Amino acid sequence: MNDSSGIRYEPVRRVVVTGIGVIAPNGNSVEKFWDKVSRGESASARVEKFSVENLPVKIAAEVRDFALSDFVDSRETRLDRTIQYSLGAAAQALANSRLNMADVNPERVGIVEGTTISGSESVMKTQKTFLATRDYRRVHPYNVVAGYCGEGSSTVSQHLGIKGAAITYCSGCSSGNDAIGHAAKLIRHDEFDVMIAGGAEEMHEMLFVGFCKLRSMSESGGDPARAMKPFDRSRNGFVLGEGAAFLVLEELSHALARNAPIIAELLGHGRTSEAYHPTAPHPEGLGYRAAMMLGLRDARIAPEEVEHINAHGSATKQNDPIETKAIKAVFGSHAQRLSVTATKPLTGHLMGASGAIEAAITALTIQRSHIPPTINLSTPDDGCDLDYVPFPRPYPVKTALCVNAGFGGRYSCLVFRQPPATG
Repeated sequence: MNDSSGIRYEPVRRVVVTGIGVIAPNGNSVEKFWDKVSRGESASARVEKFSVENLPVKIAAEVRDFALSDFVDSRETRLDRTIQYSLGAAAQALANSRLNMADVNPERVGIVEGTTISGSESVMKTQKTFLATRDYRRVHPYNVVAGYCGEGSSTVSQHLGIKGAAITYCSGCSSGNDAIGHAAKLIRHDEFDVMIAGGAEEMHEMLFVGFCKLRSMSESGGDPARAMKPFDRSRNGFVLGEGAAFLVLEELSHALARNAPIIAELLGHGRTSEAYHPTAPHPEGLGYRAAMMLGLRDARIAPEEVEHINAHGSATKQNDPIETKAIKAVFGSHAQRLSVTATKPLTGHLMGASGAIEAAITALTIQRSHIPPTINLSTPDDGCDLDYVPFPRPYPVKTALCVNAGFGGRYSCLVFRQPPATG
């Protein structure tokens, strides 16, 4: 494309979501998952994976009834659980997008996975075996390969025949969000036509114990479904979860050429590092602000065009009012017209996969014209005075943000909107 000066400009490559796959405590298919999330049904329950008898926290949101063979033709039993979740969700997303890998150039397809402690299971197995025997020959070679966090994206690429990039992002609880944002930019930059992007995380016992020590999880002894209370005065921490979510991202004309189902358009991504504290957000929410502003800038839209935000909403004492303050700073008076929902009480906090599963919820919110609720909110805390959607709400959302925060001051924001008109 040339302008009057003769300078050539490449057309803007737009990115759309054509498939979603979820392995989650609320269900291992999009329809089962959305049915529970849209109605505000929490997956929190007493921990069954390991003993919590001597721990102050007894509840979590665990994946149940999962079998990898339901999603891929594989009898592989050695794969770490995080990797199994990744493979199951990615294969499901690909199937839902109706994309046949045999019909595309596999070198124009890539995968980006976000995770935090993927590989820990194999590292722990290796250490336990060696310390018990002091015989290196007893260590299984697979545990060495799977002991690094990049094995998930590698395994997915091998099983699904993806020959472009296989990338793993590790940026704390922003990992899934960052993975999706990075994948979109690779499509926009014409490196790939299709990207499978998301995140996965298993709930390891050592992670659970660590959060017990940090006192960041809810120690509620009552109904597990009511334990996590974002923005509420009585909130006392999050509920840990596990699972995976992946989106199939596709260049618009590529999707239209094969008559693909288009769920939403991904307009932009912003990310930042606050450089403030290992675990606490800056009191003024500077990281949140910067990520949202960068996301809006990348999307080339004004704050007033946004109608909905899927918030990080971790239900910790520090985070919720600071996130609210940041939203007000970015959106000004328009903040009072936004719907702001926190869905972690429904799914649990999936750590590196939280941004991915919340991105999936945000895209589905737009597609289904329905906003899931922020459950358990009865008395908003001081400074928490936005519209947090305490009950399910049918509403035709056109443009929405998905915001996540991670340890070390990492913040990430995705911008979605209704699919473009193609008639």
